Amino acid sequence: MGASSNRRHPAAPRGSGVIPSGRGGERDVIGAITALNAANKRLHELNDDRLLSIRESISNQIGVLKNFPYPDWVGISLDLDNILNA
Repeated sequence: MGASSNRRHPAAPRGSGVIPSGRGGERDVIGAITALNAANKRLHELNDDRLLSIRESISNQIGVLKNFPYPDWVGISLDLDNILNA
């Protein structure tokens, strides 16, 4: 499974992409990165070349998450406040 593959692991639930949704997005991203790093470390410790494609996929997902645009909650709040008080 290379970088250009769009296949999911069969055990992964639908909608479990790397981009978080819902409230608390920053925590979701940080938590996902932490979990993926832990999984990658465990796979590395197994020292099994057959797991390289999975580790590569994890690395790609971590890269996507690190580039995830965080919402500017303060700016959004100020904009809404200005609209409501206009």
